[in-house]
Amino acid sequence: LTHHHFDHSGGAQQLRKATGAQVVMHAQEERLLRDWQGDAPQDIDIPAEQKAIAEQVQRFRRQAAEAAPDAAIADGDVLNVGGLALEVVHTPGHTLGSICIYLRDERALFTGDTALGLGTVAISPPPHGDMRLYLESLERLKGYDAALMLPGHGRPVQDVARKLQELIDHRHEREEQVLRLLADGTTTPRAMVGAIYPELDRRMVPMALRQIEAHLAKLAEDRRVEAAGEGEWRVRG
Repeated sequence: LTHHHFDHSGGAQQLRKATGAQVVMHAQEERLLRDWQGDAPQDIDIPAEQKAIAEQVQRFRRQAAEAAPDAAIADGDVLNVGGLALEVVHTPGHTLGSICIYLRDERALFTGDTALGLGTVAISPPPHGDMRLYLESLERLKGYDAALMLPGHGRPVQDVARKLQELIDHRHEREEQVLRLLADGTTTPRAMVGAIYPELDRRMVPMALRQIEAHLAKLAEDRRVEAAGEGEWRVRG
């Protein structure tokens, strides 16, 4: 499993029962997979009034938790499956235990949610995600001689290096946008969401907030911004 989110782990237990295969994932993801009632953010938040959908999501998360891994894997491990050598690449960012799988002979890179074929993935601030680590992970993936990227969402990508650079550039552009908003007096993440995503579906607002907070956390580490009171930020002088 590339990470614990239910849309990537929900069918693992059924596959294990049907095939006898083992379920493996990075050690940092196992607790989050098991703790299906915990507060680890998912990729979409369902408003409380949409009770039927919220209950369905909880069922999916509970089902995913049944896929407790048979073994933990780590960066650099090689899994030999069906005559293929699957190299584990630890790519923290989207979650701290996210992994990609590289088939070196086939030059194929399975990226889970670390790099999508369409759009961009949600990054939460620490402790559930990390924008700095995410950018480092994308840079690292550029070093693999991949001719085909197979993402968890979206179509396969053949120009892998270009796609990875697009994702990196997008994050840097968003970072600069956050800095401009701060300089113009938009000082809270919620106000920034309204400025950056004016027509965003309200179900996506919590995710967008976390994304802005992840950028601010990285910028604070870079000593480019600082907290300026309850929930407010400012550019460092």
